[in-house]
Amino acid sequence: MTYYGDPTTPAADRAETYAFLRAALERATAERPYRGPTRFERGDRAYLSSIDGTLDRFSGEERITDGDETVYRGEFVGGRLE
Repeated sequence: MTYYGDPTTPAADRAETYAFLRAALERATAERPYRGPTRFERGDRAYLSSIDGTLDRFSGEERITDGDETVYRGEFVGGRLE
């Protein structure tokens, strides 16, 4: 898998944003191992992830919102290697 993400606004606190992202990624499951869960919330922040495809070939997007503002956005793609 390859992925890239970055804060979407200069006002976003990078340390807080990446700490929240790590907390979300720790909640990945064997059934959904791509990045994080479909949704994870703590306080005013929410992590949202959508996947298209299967483990053989997939792409997805993740974002973190703080209230109504998106403060982080990332994309990822990957697939099974044989």
